Amino acid sequence: MDFHALGDYVNDTANWVLGLGAVWIYLLVLVASFVENIFPPFPGDTITVVGAAIAATSDLSFAIVFLCAYLGGIVSTMLIYRFGYTHGHSYFMQRNFRYFPRQKIIELEAWLERRGWPLIAGSRFIVGFRTVVALSAGIARWPFWKMAFFSSLSFWVFNALLMSATYFFIDNLELLVKYIKNYQVAFLVVVAFGILYAITRYLRLRKENSN
Repeated sequence: MDFHALGDYVNDTANWVLGLGAVWIYLLVLVASFVENIFPPFPGDTITVVGAAIAATSDLSFAIVFLCAYLGGIVSTMLIYRFGYTHGHSYFMQRNFRYFPRQKIIELEAWLERRGWPLIAGSRFIVGFRTVVALSAGIARWPFWKMAFFSSLSFWVFNALLMSATYFFIDNLELLVKYIKNYQVAFLVVVAFGILYAITRYLRLRKENSN
């Protein structure tokens, strides 16, 4: 099967795993989805596309590929969340850093309590920032069951869309990958402008308060 549209490394890896058997393909999707949240540049979405493409053209189970993509992602997300919950909260509260004081953590907790669920439910769509979202939710000690449910919802919707798109674009994976990359770039540009605006606003308010 030709996966050159997804890059030479992915093509070589996919065909190598394809020769090993179904279990190894499922394992690759599981591990890739797990690693992607720990090391965001890792092409977890691309590996999921590979798994879905193989499932669409062979006897591989679409449902199991979906399950593996979900389990890998949700486990790593909850581990990051748990780390923030058990270590991050006490660390920042005790040290009371100038740029992240206790009051900011308290405000973050209150904000997540009121409006946290849309952020968590959409976190799978936030390119490169899912780890930060999960860690922040842990630091703010957002309830575990809410984190697990809304993170799962985010993974279910995103993976369903990604794998459905793979099925419909099976004869033109290059176009699908192009759409994914364009989406990622566009989102990162929007986030960059948002961060720049937040920093500018913070510096302006700080200057006004010092006068």
